[in-house]
Amino acid sequence: MNMLETKKQDIIAKLNGGSGSPQDFIAWGARLSALNQELEEKGLRGLELAELG
Repeated sequence: MNMLETKKQDIIAKLNGGSGSPQDFIAWGARLSALNQELEEKGLRGLELAELG
């Protein structure tokens, strides 16, 4: 999960940097949304596994 968090922070830095085309910001926003979803799913799965163990 650390790799996903690192990618998320990189994208946030790009978004906060303010330089890029409108298309870049759209792509970064979409990627950030997908990463957030993936992190949430992995977090929920971790909780489910912890309950079983």
